[in-house]
Amino acid sequence: RHVVQHRMIRQMSEAGLVSAEPDVTLALACGKIASESDREQLQVHFDERGWLLWDKEWLQQRLLQIAAGGYENSAVAVTAKLLLRD
Repeated sequence: RHVVQHRMIRQMSEAGLVSAEPDVTLALACGKIASESDREQLQVHFDERGWLLWDKEWLQQRLLQIAAGGYENSAVAVTAKLLLRD
């Protein structure tokens, strides 16, 4: 993980996308977790390490927020609106 993280920082820094020493937070986006107990245990594990767990509920809330917004010429906004339309 250390090698990959430093290589990504170097590549992004050289491309001018981030500063040479950015604050990095690891995150996992997961649409399905086997059980509520597993989700709770994962959340504790991630919290202890300062990582982010973006589970199904988190993803749904963000998609709803994007879909509720006005018109945007962005693939993310259009996709959210298509996925959540009645």
